[in-house]
Amino acid sequence: MGVRLDSRRHLHYGWQTSPSVIPRFMQTRFHSVARVKRQTITPMAKRMIAMLAAMLVLVGGIFVLRSHQISEYGQAAAAQVRPPVTVSAELAREDVWQPTLRTSGSLLAVQGVMMSNESAGVVEAIGFESGDVVQKGALLVQLNVTADQAQLRAPPQRRYHVIDSRKP
Repeated sequence: MGVRLDSRRHLHYGWQTSPSVIPRFMQTRFHSVARVKRQTITPMAKRMIAMLAAMLVLVGGIFVLRSHQISEYGQAAAAQVRPPVTVSAELAREDVWQPTLRTSGSLLAVQGVMMSNESAGVVEAIGFESGDVVQKGALLVQLNVTADQAQLRAPPQRRYHVIDSRKP
């Protein structure tokens, strides 16, 4: 049985002419080289490569266009002359100012005091004016104390305590 190689690099073992039916132990180094298929680019891969090339050209074109526009803007800004600054001047003169100004509005105190009485009663007198500074211990408000004075002048009443003799 003779071994020969045809034009397609297939080994022939007598009656066996197809490389797919050659037993593994009979395959040689030369035969394994003959079985390697040439890799081809599929149509999908070709479309993908074409799309990537088109995107690269598009993005590159946009980059070149924008860099050219930016350089033109910079040259135009450098060539532009700034307008002169307008300055107005007036002579200083003496004038009379009013010491007060009449207006309407409301004011809110920065510091204030909330006052309350310890006992209820009618106010008889107020010992300060609004905005006055008062000293510690000064009389601020005088209440009507006639009922309290009358109660002090009355004779003392006896109080009786009831003691419960029952023990619990």
